[in-house]
Amino acid sequence: MLDDMFDRFFGKNKNVWEGTLFGHTVQYDKWTDRIIGYTSTVGLTANLLGGTANVLVGKLQMLIDTGFGLGGEFFNMRDMVAAEG
Repeated sequence: MLDDMFDRFFGKNKNVWEGTLFGHTVQYDKWTDRIIGYTSTVGLTANLLGGTANVLVGKLQMLIDTGFGLGGEFFNMRDMVAAEG
C-alpha cells in the first residue's frame, strides 16, 4: 500500500494523456504539468503580501520564544540578537 502511494506521489504511475493537435501527437499531461508549474511559480513570487506576513509572523514567534511570554526555554533575547547579526 505504501509503495503504491509513493509511486503515485512521485509520478511513477502517472497516467499519460495523449491526443492530436493540428495533426501532431501531443502529450497533454506534460503540458498541464508545465502550466501548473508556471502558475505555481508566479503565484509564489508575486505574493508579496503573503511573504511579508510570513516573515513578520516568524519574527513574532521568535520574540515570543525569547521570553516575551512564557518562552525563553531554549534561548533568550541576547542569543537572538547575536544570531540576527
